[in-house]
Amino acid sequence: MSLNGASVDLNNALKTVRLAWEDAREGWDDPVSQSFEEHQWEPLTNYIHEGRLPIDNNATERDLRALTVGRNNWLFIGSHEAGPRAAILYTVVASAARHNLDIWAYLREVMERLARGENDLATLLPDAWATSHPTSLRSYRAHEREASAAAKRARRDRRRALERVQAKHR
Repeated sequence: MSLNGASVDLNNALKTVRLAWEDAREGWDDPVSQSFEEHQWEPLTNYIHEGRLPIDNNATERDLRALTVGRNNWLFIGSHEAGPRAAILYTVVASAARHNLDIWAYLREVMERLARGENDLATLLPDAWATSHPTSLRSYRAHEREASAAAKRARRDRRRALERVQAKHR
């Protein structure tokens, strides 16, 4: 791996960081830092060696937030039998949203096809339905996602340019 033009061995760099951490912690009687080192070192090294892993779980937490916020709203869903039905409907809607579908168009067609007695459920899954209905993909707010990605790329490019300039002056 190359960092600012210098070759870096990740394993040696990680060992150096761990030794520095242990030296800095020497003499501390802090069970929290000891617990952190014991339980988080392996996940940290996995993250560093596997570049496709995200540093945080914000996307997962954002998806679960809707569920936890709605939990109190669903306490009074009507009847005991309505709870599982509502959970199924919520799952279908969340899956359609994850596949970037026009949710109303998807639900309307799925409900109509089920009411007609269609048994081929595989074609009703959001991913299969999206391939057969490309005009029903959500396109609104796409410009916001693109603008956010472009801003992130620009920040990264500025940061890397600054790091290159600083590396030249060392």
